[in-house]
Amino acid sequence: MGQVDKLFSQVLILHIAGAHLCYYKAWLAWAYLVVFGSVFAFTSFVKALRLLPTTVVMTYAYVNPVIAVFLGWWLLREPVTIWTFAGSILIVLGVAGVFHEKARSTVKRT
Repeated sequence: MGQVDKLFSQVLILHIAGAHLCYYKAWLAWAYLVVFGSVFAFTSFVKALRLLPTTVVMTYAYVNPVIAVFLGWWLLREPVTIWTFAGSILIVLGVAGVFHEKARSTVKRT
């Protein structure tokens, strides 16, 4: 509940300071971020923690920016440079290494 209180207090401070957020697109963007960026993402994260090993679940922090770059390129036609592509490949290889190590340690135990 602390995050919700923090969010509403920030909106109240912005309103008192005179930065009125009266544009409907801004409110729609805020609502989208609340629903998908907070509620849906957090619920999915907690569910994944219950079903999968922690090391596997924590790889989302690495893969998430790669997905965001891909969606930006695909939906908004944002430019992707060779450096962005190279960084994305390194991230995916690192995550693949985590999964490979996890599979190897599982095979050794049995």
